[in-house]
Amino acid sequence: TPQVIDNVTDTTGFKWQAVYDLGMTDNGPLIISDFSAKDAAGNLITYDNNTVTSVKSVTMDTIQPAVISVELSTDNLSKVVLDNQSGNPFSSQLLVRFGENVTLSFDTDELVLNPRVSINGYELDATSKSGDNTGTRWEASYTVKDNDSDLIHFSDFKAEDPAGNYITFDQNAVPSSKSVTVDNSRPLV
Repeated sequence: TPQVIDNVTDTTGFKWQAVYDLGMTDNGPLIISDFSAKDAAGNLITYDNNTVTSVKSVTMDTIQPAVISVELSTDNLSKVVLDNQSGNPFSSQLLVRFGENVTLSFDTDELVLNPRVSINGYELDATSKSGDNTGTRWEASYTVKDNDSDLIHFSDFKAEDPAGNYITFDQNAVPSSKSVTVDNSRPLV
């Protein structure tokens, strides 16, 4: 039977191709361990993986990358939410208003490509954090709008690892240690 390999038909019977369908739990290197065939005279094919090797290797990756840490910060750390009883600042609550920037920093458990995240409903490109050459440390900045109110919220991380697996994020399991409250209201006397 003629084989079509790399868009070329081979009728010599010397070139063959096998296709392996990747399973959902397959990970790691693809290992070729044995061949089974006979020639026209009935002689079994021999294969020695120590002397016959491929010039290319294949690594299987079916594991989704995940966001493993998130942290909110602002460009105005002097504004804080105060405890009404004691007057002391809440160290985990930050305050912003129109025009100020909120930065979401996040880490992933493996290299991801072109991550995006939604902050207050706006989808933003994330950029690699300064000094990161691993593709796992990212940040996205959001400028507070005049109609923003309440808490800054983030969701909908979008990215893929080099194998094409989509990123996952569980906001309940990976919360930010800080929250950011928007206050665009003028005080009244």
